[in-house]
Amino acid sequence: MVSLKYSFLVLGISLLFSCTGENESASATPNGKLLFEKNCAICHGKDGKLGQGGAKDLSITSLSKDDMVRIVEYGKPGMTPFKGLLNDGEIQAVVEYIEELKEK
Repeated sequence: MVSLKYSFLVLGISLLFSCTGENESASATPNGKLLFEKNCAICHGKDGKLGQGGAKDLSITSLSKDDMVRIVEYGKPGMTPFKGLLNDGEIQAVVEYIEELKEK
C-alpha cells in the first residue's frame, strides 16, 4: 500500500514538472540560416546574391542591423513584411545570418 502511494506521488510530481516547463522550441535559439532559406532565399538566393524580382544583393549591403530589422519587419515594395509571421527572436536571427552572408 505504501509503495503504491509512493508511486502515485512520484508520477504526480513528474507530470507536474513536465507540464509546467517551457516549450523547448520556444526557448531554443532560432536558426537564422534555416529561417532565411525558408522565407528569403526564394528572392535573395541562399547566398543572398540572387536578386530575383528586384531583391537586393544582401552580401554587399551596407545597412545597419537596425535598418535590416525594420525592413524584415515591415517589408518594402515587392517584399513581404514578416512582423507577425516571425517573432522578434526569429527576425533577429535572420538579420544575424545576413551579417554572416556579408562576410563570405
